[in-house]
Formats: sequence, structure tokens, C-alpha cells
Amino acid sequence: MDKKKRRTTPIIVISVICSVYLFKFLLTNSSHKTTQTHSKTAIQAPKQETEKVKSPQLKRPKKIKHEASQDLPSLSSLKLKTFIESCPKLRELLNREDKIVDYEPFARNYHYQRNGEIYRIRVFTEDGENGGFSKIVYYKEDSDGFPIIEKTKEIRVQRNKNLNQTINEEIDKTIGGSQIIYNAQDIHYTMTSGQEMSVSFENNKIKKIIAKDISCLL
Repeated sequence: MDKKKRRTTPIIVISVICSVYLFKFLLTNSSHKTTQTHSKTAIQAPKQETEKVKSPQLKRPKKIKHEASQDLPSLSSLKLKTFIESCPKLRELLNREDKIVDYEPFARNYHYQRNGEIYRIRVFTEDGENGGFSKIVYYKEDSDGFPIIEKTKEIRVQRNKNLNQTINEEIDKTIGGSQIIYNAQDIHYTMTSGQEMSVSFENNKIKKIIAKDISCLL
């Protein structure tokens, strides 16, 4: 009996030890999985909160292209309504809301009075070797009302100024403070549609329009 006890005792001890280690292994593995589950939940939690708090992205409105012609005068701003209505052919050709994209004065004439004397200024365009330029002719009327040339002046494009601006400054400097008796202008206009026309003004009123082969007088 003693020999049998001695033989079974080590086996029991070994079994107990194995059971203890197996229990520890199972306990450790279970806690490790629990920890991983908690850690994943902890990591994912901010994402869920972020998704809840995250506001929807607002679509930006499309940029509206700003056309330069929107800031330019239309034909209706030239007080063409009455004129166009009186000329059916012109009414069919021109759109009163068309925009002006460019203009070029062909000729200008001013009559003005200063200190009891009558003077005239005539502006017109000429072609030269280095391109076109404008010429201003200054007149003074004699006792019979006949214009006598006093001087002429060529106006060319200056830096940072276009030709029309330079001419306007020269005319304002000459006529400034005087009484304007008469003024007439012939101006060539180009519209956004590509249509072109020439308009004659007298004392700031339209007198004639020529577009293509159509000519209308008021």
C-alpha cells in the first residue's frame, strides 16, 4: 500500500499543477480578449461621437461669371428708344438692351463763347506712319463769323491713358468755364453682339444712326 501511495502522489501533484496553469491560461486569455474588446470600443467611440457631431458639408454656390459688359452702358441708356421706334428697320436690327463694349469718336466740333468772342474746336482722326492719332484744330471766328485757324495740335496715346481720355482732358482744359454754344459728335459703337453702328449727336441729341446699310435721320 505504501508503494502504491508513493506512486500516485506525484501524479496527483502534477495534475493539480497542470490544472492551476490551465486555469491561469484560460483566465489570462479571457481577460486579454475583454481588454481588446474594450480598447476597440474605446477607439471607435470617438468616431461614433464625431460622426454624430459632424455637421453636413454645405455646397458652395457656383461663382457667377462677371461679364465686363455688365458695367457698360446699354443702347437704351443712349436714349435711343424714341429714335429706334421711329425707324422700323433699325428696330429689327438693334437690341436696345445690347451692351456697348467699345466706342471710337470719329469727329467732334465745339463752338464756345469767351469774353464776347466765338471760338471753335474741331477734333478728328488721321492715319500716320506710327499709327493713328487725333488732331485738334483751334479756330476763332472773325466779325463775319468766318472761322480762322489759330493753331493745331496732335494728340497721341500717352502712358497709362487712352486717346479719348487725353482728348477729353485737352478739351476740358480749353473750354472750361466758357459757354458752349454748339457741339456735334460722330461716334462709332461696337456692341456685345458684334453689331456696329455710327451715331451722330448734335447738342447731345441723336440726329442720325447708320448701321449696316440702314440710315435713319431724326
